Amino acid sequence: MKLNRACLVTTSGGTEIGGAGGHVSRYLEQVCGFVGAQDVQQIAVGGSNGSAEAMRADARAQI
Repeated sequence: MKLNRACLVTTSGGTEIGGAGGHVSRYLEQVCGFVGAQDVQQIAVGGSNGSAEAMRADARAQI
């Protein structure tokens, strides 16, 4: 199977996505590469202190 692009929508509960504590996000990138994704994009959804609209706008800006 060959995938051109994979998008991972992730939340971390306060740790930085892809940072030193974000082991799962790096693991998921490797899994996507293993199944053939050539471009893996992480969309970080977080900040539960904000409004739902603000979180959606931030996620759309990352796409």
